[in-house]
Amino acid sequence: MFSRSNPISTRGGSLPLGLALTAVAGLFGPVLGAQEEDTSPNSSARLIPEVSAIQPGESFTVAILIEMDPGWHSYWRNAGDSGLPTEMDWDLPEGFSPGEIQWPYPERIVAYPLVDYGYSHQVALLVDIEPPTELEDGSTVRLAGRVDWLICERICLPAFQEVEVPVRVSAEAHRAAPEWAGLFLETRDRIPKPLPEWELSAEVTETGYRLEVDATGEGVEPPEGVYFFADYVLNQIWSFRWDGANLTEFTERTAELTPDVGSIQDIASFGEDARGNVYIVDRGGEIFKLVPEPEVTGDLDGDGIVNLF
Repeated sequence: MFSRSNPISTRGGSLPLGLALTAVAGLFGPVLGAQEEDTSPNSSARLIPEVSAIQPGESFTVAILIEMDPGWHSYWRNAGDSGLPTEMDWDLPEGFSPGEIQWPYPERIVAYPLVDYGYSHQVALLVDIEPPTELEDGSTVRLAGRVDWLICERICLPAFQEVEVPVRVSAEAHRAAPEWAGLFLETRDRIPKPLPEWELSAEVTETGYRLEVDATGEGVEPPEGVYFFADYVLNQIWSFRWDGANLTEFTERTAELTPDVGSIQDIASFGEDARGNVYIVDRGGEIFKLVPEPEVTGDLDGDGIVNLF
């Protein structure tokens, strides 16, 4: 335990604790000040145009690229239980009109008891921009704006960055910049496509919500098989079978899926691994794997009993 009068040894002798603390504060002051000026901690943002030059009156696409340190993430437009979506405040030349952000589908981020949706490593948010029809051939325009996002790991930090990129104007059509072609292609593959043939309806029930999906549109091939879902209010597990056209075999599985060890007290979610195994996640932290019942050798009529004769 230290007192105010105890000295702290240094190479040149000793200093009173008060002076030592002052020296330490002076040593780290500039470093702390530099950290406070970092407006985009653990991440960065920049603008990337898809084409090497733009044409007057022809729409083009830019990417708002956010890169994040390992372990950190930003958020989707629907952040989930917590978080904030990324926003862009454009500063464009007169006559330029930006469209809405096109959001790639997100990752599911679980930080019990919260479930959020966002991105890790990096994400490209695409925006189509409509330029005016009157632009001087050979001139250069400046695309700029301020990006605001929330960057989170165990803590969340607000981040922003002023971004800009010069773009050349040309009367001739130009191909996509080759160094970024893969980024734009991959991002577009991850942007959800509308399914106008599908019809959705939802209603509030006594125990929660009911969502109905009619996926009978032409050319739509929804996956077939047995699906599990839960009534999170009553803590019940159900399943149904989908054959591509009809929903059948609605079955309550709660008693059947009672685990041999432990208990499912409060269902948080379902999960599936790369091999197709299905898991139930309990809010208490336990994970249960659904295992098919083994077939009974010699059971000729399927009642679970071996037939002797």
